[in-house]
Amino acid sequence: MKRQLDRQEGQQIIQFALLLPVLLACLGLVIDVGNAYAHRRMVQNAADAAATAAGMILYEQGNSPAITTAYWYAIQYGYDNDGASNTVQVTTPPNCVQVDVQENVVPIFVAIVWNGTFNVRGHAKACFAITALGPSVIVLEEDACETLTLNGNNAAINVWNGNIHVNSHCSNAVDLGNGDITTLSAVSIVGNWVGGPNGHFYDTGGQPLAPLTGQPVLPDPLANLPAPNLSSYATRYGTAAQPNTLKITHGNVTLNPGVYYGGINITGGNVTFNPGVYIMAGSGLSVTGNADVEGEEVFFYLTHNPANPSGAGAAGSLDLSGNGDLELTPPSSGTYAGVTFFQARDNTEEGHIHGTSDTELSGVIYMPEAHLGLTGNSTMEVNFVVNTLSLDGNPDLNVEGWEGDVWTTVTDVLTE
Repeated sequence: MKRQLDRQEGQQIIQFALLLPVLLACLGLVIDVGNAYAHRRMVQNAADAAATAAGMILYEQGNSPAITTAYWYAIQYGYDNDGASNTVQVTTPPNCVQVDVQENVVPIFVAIVWNGTFNVRGHAKACFAITALGPSVIVLEEDACETLTLNGNNAAINVWNGNIHVNSHCSNAVDLGNGDITTLSAVSIVGNWVGGPNGHFYDTGGQPLAPLTGQPVLPDPLANLPAPNLSSYATRYGTAAQPNTLKITHGNVTLNPGVYYGGINITGGNVTFNPGVYIMAGSGLSVTGNADVEGEEVFFYLTHNPANPSGAGAAGSLDLSGNGDLELTPPSSGTYAGVTFFQARDNTEEGHIHGTSDTELSGVIYMPEAHLGLTGNSTMEVNFVVNTLSLDGNPDLNVEGWEGDVWTTVTDVLTE
């Protein structure tokens, strides 16, 4: 009996030896499949990166540069489209970049018994879309405090299309005082806000709408808008060497686009601006008194007098504080489409707009390094991009928002 048991134990050893190659093959298969899945993740990462990077290039530069960009990113991930170990295919459906990466992964262990490869694929599609900017009022200053303030006991600003965004990091970036801010969506603030007991945030339905704090900084949406070159425009009044403010006090006056060295001061009369670009080189644009002013398809640039870049009168501000009719619309095409006022980026002169029932402003008011003070009661179809902003006195201002091409942003996202 003992000899029979010994023989059975020996048979188990033989069985194990016979099964060992099968076990090793299974282990090798598991390792090779795991390796294939790792490469699958790698090709997908390459496709995602290539498509995302190329999507924005497609918007900015067109198909050919976008395709080149996608191939370049694929190479950075190790896929050079050699046609043997890997292939990369880039196509451009409308507004999109589609990237397909394929790699032939050579097995490590299974290759002993199988002369093939694992084929892994990565697919990604990134598309750009042009969408309207959310805020109708953007306050750019990041470091100062109280960059948006409501002064007075009943100041109110109502933004019916969008919201207000404030870039200041301060704990009192917004000083609501005892005023009210009404917006379609919640006010967004990088820092925080303070306010008096009668200061409130509302939605457009009249319900409380708490602001969103701790929000990311919103870049200047017009940071790439070029300043006009003075030498490209006709001189209409004064000269760089001898600036002379054009003063209009009465009568019917029609003005033509060009450079006004010394700016324009309107205190009376009926003034019409013909369509085009108006450059105020020193002393700015001032409309006061009971002057009636109108202009369709007009753009105003407020800058320094190049012959006197510093000192009194060197740069002009925007002062629209008259009580007469004021009707101005921006260009509908060209470089400055949608922009009505652009105060030079090195011009820090404070501006002022007093709205009345006869104020009909539209377009974007862009003062990236200057303070703008708002007073009066009016409805304006405008967007503001200013360094700092205040509502003074007890204004009740309605901002409808300007829905022009300039007031858009481009998003580039993976859709597949």
